[in-house]
Amino acid sequence: MTQKGGRRILVVDDEPDMLLYLSALLEDHDYEPSTAVDGVQAWEIMQEEKPDLVMLDLRMPRQTGLQLYRAMLADEALKDIPVVFISGMTHFRFYGEDCAPLPEPVARLGKPIDHEELLGVLRRTLGA
Repeated sequence: MTQKGGRRILVVDDEPDMLLYLSALLEDHDYEPSTAVDGVQAWEIMQEEKPDLVMLDLRMPRQTGLQLYRAMLADEALKDIPVVFISGMTHFRFYGEDCAPLPEPVARLGKPIDHEELLGVLRRTLGA
């Protein structure tokens, strides 16, 4: 598969239909998607693959998107990976374990996803 500059995107969502839709959309635009159904699985994939960007649902079993985001920010190898939250919940604040505000993600997109808005975020963020 032709890749846009080797742009690997990890899609993390517990909804199989969402994983399928986003993976197909990314492939159609020459990105290389990988998928995870929760934060625990995503963490394992990130350790191996070091994706160029992570698309992250907020509410998932085992480990929420916010918990994974906190862990990424605390990890030297993962803290600079751009994160796009895709969730039905778009109006919330990010706080760390110590209640201090966390850095904003690259974008917060609501469900149902506007694919043109998502592709615009990817182009701006990844320069592709």
